[in-house]
Order: sequence, then structure tokens, then C-alpha cells
Amino acid sequence: MVKAMKALLFFGVIIALFMLAVPVAAVSIEQPVKDCGQEVSFKIDQIGETEPSAGLSYTGSVDVVDETGTYTLQYEILYDAKEREPRTFNWWFDDENVHYTGIVTVKGGPSSSSHSYTDATGDDGLMAPFNSKQGIKHYAISNVVFCGQISVEEENSNPKPPEYWINHLDA
Repeated sequence: MVKAMKALLFFGVIIALFMLAVPVAAVSIEQPVKDCGQEVSFKIDQIGETEPSAGLSYTGSVDVVDETGTYTLQYEILYDAKEREPRTFNWWFDDENVHYTGIVTVKGGPSSSSHSYTDATGDDGLMAPFNSKQGIKHYAISNVVFCGQISVEEENSNPKPPEYWINHLDA
């Protein structure tokens, strides 16, 4: 009896370790997006098929390429605590000098919501449209599309320290 319980415990531990090792379903990235017509276009797809990787969020990144270089856009998907469905999308660039001008469309259910940006470095709290059939909820997010262009603000290679301005008020 003891051997059987030890064997059962052993196999239980093996199964638990296997479940932890199974990778979480990842989003897919489509570049470029058909019919966008802009320098930068990509679609973060299969969001509804992901599982939160830690707590109630999923984070990822996309390498955005245009003629000036490659820039990393980070994103976070926040999940509804009760139903564990993706409800909120946040995005930002690794480099604060990278700016996005264009449209971000968040798809969920039978429709989508679009957000327009000029020289944005990121945003948070984007949601799919409101689902009036389910009371006070928004639809779960299925995908997010970026269609726009990137600009990079040049860094000042010789910044003046704050003490400089005390003696140079006319500068």
C-alpha cells in the first residue's frame, strides 16, 4: 500500500512538473498588415488564446521596423479576474525618444475601437468595444492592429547641467 502511494505521489509530481513546463500559448505577429498603406503596420493576433503568464497579465514585445531602424514596442494584456479573458491593452516603446503617429485598433466581439495618436510614446487602458449584451463589460480583446509611422526624437548630445542655467539666464 505504501509503495502504491509513493508511486502515485511520484507520478503526480511528474505530471505537475510537465504542466508547468508546457509553454503558454503565445500571440502571433503579422507584419505588414494588408490595406494599411503606412510605413509601420503590424497586428498582434490570437490574444484571446493566450493565458496570463503571471497573475492576471501577459507581456510581450514586437520589433517594429521602418527605414530609420528597428524599435521595440512592449505590450501588456490585462485579464478579467473572474473570467480570465483579455480586457485591457497597454503599449509603450523601450526608448522614450521613439514616437508613434497613427491608429491603434482594438478588436473584440463583432466590432472594434480605434484610437488615434500623434507623437505618442505609449498608452494604457485600451479596450475593445462595450458589450451591451453582457451588462457592464467590454468584449474580450482578440487582436490589436497598429497602422502608422515612427519618428525618433534626436537626443541632445551635449545637455547642459542645471547649474549652467543659474549663470546663463539669457541663454
